[in-house]
Amino acid sequence: MHSNGSPTDPPPLTLTAKYGNHNEVSRRSSSIAFRPRLLYSTIFVWSTLTCGKFTAPLLQQLSPRFSESMIGMTFALQYAIVACLAGWGGSLSDTQERTSSSWGWGRLKVLSLALSLGTLAFLGHGLPEWLNTVFPKDGTMVLVWHISMRCIYAVSLGIVAPCLDGLALA
Repeated sequence: MHSNGSPTDPPPLTLTAKYGNHNEVSRRSSSIAFRPRLLYSTIFVWSTLTCGKFTAPLLQQLSPRFSESMIGMTFALQYAIVACLAGWGGSLSDTQERTSSSWGWGRLKVLSLALSLGTLAFLGHGLPEWLNTVFPKDGTMVLVWHISMRCIYAVSLGIVAPCLDGLALA
């Protein structure tokens, strides 16, 4: 493009692509929700708040039966669930993307549901405190509850990661 802005300059480049059953979509006019930098930074903040480095002290405070080895085993179980479900999460988001009427909305729907599930699982750690008559403070039930909340959180992470990659790379 000439620097003087002469009338012979070509029009601005608009990248278009065809995605399955979707109409041609202009990348320049895509919503701010589909910009990778914004998506990754938002998910990073969510992950830091719900799964950050303070998770181990949180678990120790929530249940006195959480020893350091039990917390390590809980994290290992969580990462195993994420590794096992990541392929399925990518397949789920791709399936929803193929059935959606507009580019990106199927994956965005799956991403928002998985983020909601992970947030509810994180907030579920506070439930035994509210229901202290059902969950005795030092009981095994509290320990099982918190481990199951971490497993549900891992399911959400196993869906969020490949869905986010699909949104950013597609």
